[in-house]
Formats: sequence, C-alpha cells, structure tokens
Amino acid sequence: MKKILGTSMALILTFALTACSGNPAPKADAGKGSEVPAKETTAEAVKGDTIRIGITTALTGPSPLNGQRTKEGVTMAVEEINANGGVAGKTLEAVIEDDGATTSGTMNSVNKLLSENVVALIGPHMSSNVVAVQEQLKNQKMPFLYGGSSPTLLDLNNEYGFRVRPSDSLACKIACKYLTDKLQCKNIGMIFDNDNWATSAKDVVEATLKEQGVGFISEGYNTGDKDMTGQLTKLKNSGIDALIIWGHDAEIAIIAKQIKEVGIDTPIMGSAGFAMSTVLDLIDPSVSEGICSVSEFTPYSDDERVSGFVKRYHEKYNSDPDLYSAAYYDAVYLLKDAIERAGSTEPDQLRTALAETKGLAGVMSTMTASDKGEMIHEMNICQVKDGKAYVIERIFEDGYEQ
Repeated sequence: MKKILGTSMALILTFALTACSGNPAPKADAGKGSEVPAKETTAEAVKGDTIRIGITTALTGPSPLNGQRTKEGVTMAVEEINANGGVAGKTLEAVIEDDGATTSGTMNSVNKLLSENVVALIGPHMSSNVVAVQEQLKNQKMPFLYGGSSPTLLDLNNEYGFRVRPSDSLACKIACKYLTDKLQCKNIGMIFDNDNWATSAKDVVEATLKEQGVGFISEGYNTGDKDMTGQLTKLKNSGIDALIIWGHDAEIAIIAKQIKEVGIDTPIMGSAGFAMSTVLDLIDPSVSEGICSVSEFTPYSDDERVSGFVKRYHEKYNSDPDLYSAAYYDAVYLLKDAIERAGSTEPDQLRTALAETKGLAGVMSTMTASDKGEMIHEMNICQVKDGKAYVIERIFEDGYEQ
C-alpha cells in the first residue's frame, strides 16, 4: 500500500523547565505514565503541594464502559506520575465528573470542574459535546484536551483546545487509501450514522474517493436503530466491491451481524470501534473475522511501548486497555510535559507549551502539535482474527514520521 508519506518528526524535547525549581524536568518516558496537569486559573497551582486537573467523561449513559476505561487510563497515569516524583515535584490530582455522554451532562460537569480550581481539562470525548462547551472554555482561557474525532472540529478556531485522538479526516483518508491502493477497490459503499460525527466522516470519504475517480454510494441510519438490513441490501445490489462502516459501538456490532444475513461478501473497513473489545465482544468471532478498521490503538501490537502499557494496565485492572484508556493516559503525560516545559500552570503559558509540543512519545502515538491543535498524525490498519484486532499496517500523515 502506498503510505500517506511522512517526511520528518521533530526530536523529543530533552529538557523541560520545572514549575518552581528551575531544575531540568525528567524526560518523558513512554513506559511510564505522565500526569495530566490540574487546571488552575493562575500560577497558584504550582505554589501549593497539589496540581489539580479536571476530567469529564461518561461513567453513565449509553456507553459507561468507555468512561470507565477513560477513568482507568487517567488514574493509572496519575498514580505512576506521583510515584515518580509528581509534576515538577507537586502531587497530581484528577477531579473526575460524569457527563453521561449528553450535552447537558457535559455542560454541568464542565461547570463543576471550573469551580474546582483545576489547571486544565481532559475531555469531553464526543464531538457534539466538545462543540457545546468549547466556547465557554475559550472564554475562561482553560486549556483542554479532547477526543472528539469529527472533522468539523478542525474549524473551531479555539487556541485552548488540543485533540488527543486523530481527526476522522485523517482516519477516512487512510481507510480510502488502503481500500483503493492496497485492495484495488473501484466501487465503494458506506453505511453511516446520521449524526454530525459520522456524517462528517461520510463527507470526507465521498470527497476523497471522488478525487480518486472511485465509485461511491452511501446509506445512513439513526443512532438506536436495530435493523439496517434495508440499507445493506441496497448497497449490496449496487454492486459494491468494498464496504465502509462508520458508527457508534452498539449499531456497528449489529451491522456486522446483518452484513452476513444479507450476504455481503466484500472487504469491510470499519471505524475505530472494530478494534475495540467493547464491540468485538458483542459479535461472534465467525462474524467479525477479517473485518478491518482504522484505529489509533489496539492492545494487540508488537510495539514495545504498547506492550509495556498493556502489561501494566492488565496487572492493575485485570483487563486489556482500549483506545479510551490509551488516549487519555497519554493526555495526562502530555499535560505533565507541558506544565514542566512552561514552568507554570498559568493558562496562556500552559497553552503555549501545549502548542509547542514536538515528538512526545506516548503509548498510542508520538505527539506533535499542528497549527490547529492536532496532536496525533499516525494510525493503524487493524484486522480482526479470532475476535481480536491486530495491527497489519501503520500509516503516517503527510509531513510526519516515527
């Protein structure tokens, strides 16, 4: 497959200012957790003994396991950081609020966290919830690290927001490239959720395939739908030679089963859920076998950073991490690194340090800030075997490399 070619990645920063002492901060170690800096409104955060960071995540609602994995990743990073001297010698504390994965819940949780004297926020995760609170966070000058992957978030124009997962703009282009270049597909179908997140992804796929001169047909469904056989039958009858699935966990698990029912027998490329146990555990392995996905993380990788993280995580929680665990574990590292380079938790200094991040090694990816606050520039093509998603190829965004 032709890679989305990368040219160079800046070297990992080797020296960092400490918050108070002026001593060199320790190098970021991909094998150990970095804490997420607590968001305070002034440099008071570094004058006390504790730095507080706020976490908004969905511990209740339709996908509570995703929030639980987020909490576990953050907690593990914070504990590791504190065991290794904290952030610039200060104890890191995570203040966690449940947002229920809803807009109103997210607004409430963010308001609570803003009253807790935190120095930065991690979350929200869902794109629609990022949109709901980003203007308030901008006005408050609150640095925040979010996971929403909608391409529309590239246009937020919020200098305090930094995305710690790859945009679906990148994910969709990589998915298309793999299907057209590696598998030589010429007539690609797509079934997608009608919400803003997946519709934006569909628009990227459609534009990308149009540029390549590849045929494209799509069918939408609504979150909560249980029967997508009608849409799948239309796609099958159109003569597609590959199918892209873009949606949330519950619906894509249903779609995987119904693909077999309607008799679609083409390569399948899914969104990141198909690399996660929360989805694959809902599907009989005989059904998911061979499905590919584009994802930033799977625990089934031979990368040493990943395998070390998976081992420590499993020892602590007796389960394997997923992309939520990894993304927000890395987010804590990212904040620790930025606080120590800034030598302050003052909002604008912390924001500037985040924007200057280059080559920071994490378990999910190497992080470098773009001019729009994008931190992730590489992804995996994964394929399911025996109910588990294994990395089969690593692809880099144009202009970046390992």
